[in-house]
Amino acid sequence: MSPGSKAAAGPTARPRILIVDDQPANVQVLASVLSDEHDVFFAVSGEKALARFDDCQPDLVLLDVVMP
Repeated sequence: MSPGSKAAAGPTARPRILIVDDQPANVQVLASVLSDEHDVFFAVSGEKALARFDDCQPDLVLLDVVMP
């Protein structure tokens, strides 16, 4: 096997998504849509999002741009 090639052995980790939104309804809708194929985490403020980011190391952050 050459360096940089992917091995076909074992399951791969599910992508992690961090949802940052101060509206619980928005978080619930996104989580229900995404949770089948992704590990979903959420935060309800920017400060909590930074701490959560360090904990879960997401592959993608979905961020509400209109927050207090």
